[in-house]
Amino acid sequence: MFPDLDLSKLPSVSLSQKNSLPECSAIYFAVDSKNRVLYVGKATNLLARWKNHHRQEQLSRINRRNKIKIAWLSCSNQLDVLTNTEAYFINFYQPLLNRTLVPLKTITPSEIVLQTTLRKLSALDVVVFGFEPTMNSNPPTVYLKYPVEIWKGNNFVNNTGPVNKIIQANNKRKSTRLRWHQYEIKKLSLSKVRSWKTSCNGVHIDLSPWKSERGYFFGLKSEENLVIKTVAGVEMPTLNELELTKILEKYCFIRENYPGVCVLEHDPIPLLWSKH
Repeated sequence: MFPDLDLSKLPSVSLSQKNSLPECSAIYFAVDSKNRVLYVGKATNLLARWKNHHRQEQLSRINRRNKIKIAWLSCSNQLDVLTNTEAYFINFYQPLLNRTLVPLKTITPSEIVLQTTLRKLSALDVVVFGFEPTMNSNPPTVYLKYPVEIWKGNNFVNNTGPVNKIIQANNKRKSTRLRWHQYEIKKLSLSKVRSWKTSCNGVHIDLSPWKSERGYFFGLKSEENLVIKTVAGVEMPTLNELELTKILEKYCFIRENYPGVCVLEHDPIPLLWSKH
């Protein structure tokens, strides 16, 4: 939609000069001195919107140690256009303050919360199945697969509960906007097998159980078919190209469900707040 948008080239004013903003319809960005997006919003009248903005106090506190500017992109004043454009940029930039409670003093960027969650999932034999680049205006997607059962001690133990606990613990955190949404639930024996999805910095992450046409596999983890790649800066076991090709050739339903999937080569999630 706006693949080449350069925030540094948009018109802007410092936070202290917000009263000089124009009276135009726009998508606006609160950006700090390191060019990180703190907040994205929409306004039919930009000047009026910032006369009494609900994030003013939070941004003013940040501005004392890290200067903030308000940049804007002129936009149609039609509400649906404004809303859709705002949603696009919130999804892409994952701003620090969007969709968090106003009184919060401590806010954790989405990518840092995602890194913690991915490290915990990796310990439960979650692997990167593949990556689907942008297709038909859909955002790029990383596909993660978890085994329903894992070998522990001398027995196979149910792995769905621990995976769900990690996701639910993430969703209970109030200091971040990163949320996993359940999109499928199926019963397997006495367990409920769930699939989840989230989004970070413009990339979707899909977490689901690994299954064949006969049911659910225990897992994919073996030294022969996995390599280590990074997702959001976190090292994770990832299917290599040969193994992914074998799976797609063997199982037609997988090829149909993931028509554009390919092997993950490079970290697809840009880190806006942290370093690798």
